[in-house]
Amino acid sequence: RGELRNYTTDLKGLMLQEGGIRLVQGRPYQGSPTEKIFDIISRIKQGYYPGADYVLFGTVSSIQFRQEVMPLSYGSGGTATLSLELVADFSLINTKTYEIKAAFSAMGSGQDTKILTRPGDRVVMNRAKVITETSKSLADAAYAELAAQLGLRVPDRLLGQPSAGG
Repeated sequence: RGELRNYTTDLKGLMLQEGGIRLVQGRPYQGSPTEKIFDIISRIKQGYYPGADYVLFGTVSSIQFRQEVMPLSYGSGGTATLSLELVADFSLINTKTYEIKAAFSAMGSGQDTKILTRPGDRVVMNRAKVITETSKSLADAAYAELAAQLGLRVPDRLLGQPSAGG
């Protein structure tokens, strides 16, 4: 349990790049990983987000790594794939009234694929690439949902982004 810190940098960058939103850095949660981490209202009251009008709070609802090896339809080789899918549920909360201004789920995914020339070949999968792709696609899906719900312009490249729902 913990915050989405490792997967929010790309979303913050996209929010800054597109404009219309001013970001302030909140204090990270420092307590032990208990249910208190989900009590965002208490954290707002305790001053974790000084100067913020809204807090975008996200929790991971599903995370799944997969590693698969598939034979090619010709020859003796195959492909090895490492993939990650991450679904996060977000709420945008007003820090004065505690009302939810926007709520949605977003999904990010990434993968690394290597070609195997012979059965039994060993490959090193690029976990960093998979995590980076997942973070970027999660940011794109989350920003598209957030912008649509707030009436902000959704960049053309993000229109039609896959999302886990909203």
